[in-house]
Amino acid sequence: MKKERKFEIVAKLKEDLAVALAVVAVDFKGTSVAKVQEIRKELRKEGARFQVVKNTLLIKAVQGTELESIGKLTGGQVAIAWSDTDPAFPAKVLVKLSKSIGSLSVKGGVLSGKILDPNGVVMLSQLPSKDEMRGRLLSVFVAVPRKMLGVMQAAQRDFMGVLKAREDKLKAA
Repeated sequence: MKKERKFEIVAKLKEDLAVALAVVAVDFKGTSVAKVQEIRKELRKEGARFQVVKNTLLIKAVQGTELESIGKLTGGQVAIAWSDTDPAFPAKVLVKLSKSIGSLSVKGGVLSGKILDPNGVVMLSQLPSKDEMRGRLLSVFVAVPRKMLGVMQAAQRDFMGVLKAREDKLKAA
């Protein structure tokens, strides 16, 4: 590969990883091209990226950034996945696919400048997505007014019940 092409790859990778919320590194030795395409397709569903990259180019691209610690995960055939919208999504997809694709193994990752071991990536994959968290937060916000409305309506409802019972008792007598 020519030197100019390497500079282009490093610059593009540096630009792409600048917006990454989390990066997950995998070893894909022995994985077929069809399986790698399947991984890319799954990751693209939510806007995540997957790239096979030379170790030296990856190290140069993250040098001086908060992702610099991902250099410790290089060695062998490394591919990285990242997302600029949901930090847990690449981890979810890669952990799930590593169970079905035997030749794919999670090496680790970086989240907010901190390096994650494979178990840390598994824990990251178990976090709820942003949409799930928003739904939970919304249900908390809605629960209090809903309960308050129920309490406020209870007095009128109970009073109407007492009047109805009294009316039924008078009709029966």
